[in-house]
Amino acid sequence: MQIKDTFAITGMSCTSCAARIEKTLKSTDGITDAGVNFSNSSVTVEYDDENMNPEKIQHTVMDIGYNIIIENKEPKQP
Repeated sequence: MQIKDTFAITGMSCTSCAARIEKTLKSTDGITDAGVNFSNSSVTVEYDDENMNPEKIQHTVMDIGYNIIIENKEPKQP
């Protein structure tokens, strides 16, 4: 099932950071779309819940030097 969720991002200092995060997420298996909003430090991610989950998304972003804050909440279905 496709899930769409928004997470806060920490560690971004410029629009190049936002572009790097977005590019990385979009090229990750299990993620169908990602959009980073630099002005409010957030990312909206669409992913297949059979192959991806918020923790995997967080690890992907941490691997390039940033962090996503995962709150305990129910993901939204598009």
